[in-house]
Amino acid sequence: QMENVSTLEGLKDVAAKHCNLLHVAGCYRYLQNLQDRDVLVQDFMKWYVCGRTRNSLERLKEGLKTLGVLDAIVAHPVLFANSFCWREEVLTSEQFSELFKISFSTAGSNKRREEQRIVGYWRDYLQDVEDADSSVSLRQILAFITGADKEPPLGFQPQPSVEFLHENNEGYISNFPQANTCCNILKLPILKSFDEFKKQMDFAILNSPGFGHP
Repeated sequence: QMENVSTLEGLKDVAAKHCNLLHVAGCYRYLQNLQDRDVLVQDFMKWYVCGRTRNSLERLKEGLKTLGVLDAIVAHPVLFANSFCWREEVLTSEQFSELFKISFSTAGSNKRREEQRIVGYWRDYLQDVEDADSSVSLRQILAFITGADKEPPLGFQPQPSVEFLHENNEGYISNFPQANTCCNILKLPILKSFDEFKKQMDFAILNSPGFGHP
């Protein structure tokens, strides 16, 4: 956060916010210009890596020596960067779609034909969301289905799936999607047009009680 600050006032605000930790690290100082930012960040990282977490890092290195993993990391640091360094990843509609398995009805049945049409709507809807042609975001949709707005490092358990809301025994057909966040299941409504599908998806996701996701 500090290294991305572009103004002196912003730098002072961030330093004040974290002043207790900077005092503990022994690197809190009066900031006169943006160049002080780089010195402050370097001093803090030296304290954190060489002091506070040194013992933990040494134990981690000993563990990574098993089967030559540490040697591989040292020889090919770029290949292992994603495993050790966090970075914000932009979720795409294609990645989102690949997270889900589709639970279709029997091949050749009327229900199966309806479901294939709705899956087309679903994929078009995800593309619209990615293109910002919607009131919701892909992360909001993911939170609606799973309770999490990003995929866990080890993936979802169980794997998210898509099911369909056909007419029930009483002749009722739901116009809105339904989600089971415990089982990571999204149930899509069987609607006549893409515009109606998109409208009902947006409404349900934006108005569902939830998990505190904006």
